[in-house]
Amino acid sequence: MPRADARFRDPGLEAATERARLLVSLGRAARGEARLRVRQPLASATIVDRSGLVAGLAELVEHVRDELNVKDIRFADSTAALGQREVRPRFDLLGPKFGGRITEIVDVLRDRGAALVEATPEGEPYRLRLPGGGEVVLERAEVDVRMRWQTGLVGAGEAGTWVVLDTTLSPELVREGMARELVHQIQQMRKEAGLEIADRITLYYEGDARMADLFQAHRDYVMREVLAEDARAGVPPEGGPVYRKTLRLDGRDLRVGISQVRAP
Repeated sequence: MPRADARFRDPGLEAATERARLLVSLGRAARGEARLRVRQPLASATIVDRSGLVAGLAELVEHVRDELNVKDIRFADSTAALGQREVRPRFDLLGPKFGGRITEIVDVLRDRGAALVEATPEGEPYRLRLPGGGEVVLERAEVDVRMRWQTGLVGAGEAGTWVVLDTTLSPELVREGMARELVHQIQQMRKEAGLEIADRITLYYEGDARMADLFQAHRDYVMREVLAEDARAGVPPEGGPVYRKTLRLDGRDLRVGISQVRAP
């Protein structure tokens, strides 16, 4: 995330950076709703952001992509192609405010609510023209706007800004997510074994065929991230300098051992 020296702050960049933080927050909220852990990569995120503050700044787009752990970031003008918008009045707020006119307001929101929300600038109240004449102004808090997403999508939004995640997981994405989880757990093993951050290790592993395939597919990534100079199938028996642990990945056990590589 770019940071400007306080003496040379660019208000536009600061606003864009703040908007990027919002997008990351919304994307994480969507992940939480879908119960997808952050270490699981996703194919894409579609961003609907009328401000346009982030779309033109490649560094911020890349930051959002990394923080959300998605392969691709896409920008869209609306959520129309992503799901169906449902607009409902807050009866607890509108009833006391409009009394007998509430029925007319409900009818208009049912027929034209989605178009009204789409056309209203971010942060402004909704101005609703009634069939019988006249206009009513509805504050944003007085209208409940929800999205019914297409299959495989989940999103979170705030004040007209949305981040929508593609939650469809290919076998390749699942394996990559497991590899990231494996790295995380081996890093925890390093701490438990009392290793320093820069210590190099020899890595041992054994498990069922799927676990062996996972390690072979992402061998270079795992070794690089955990500072392993060598990776060997099979964990040495108890005794000696090897720290051992059984890790749980996607419901399967993977036996792992690590030992520090001593300088010659």
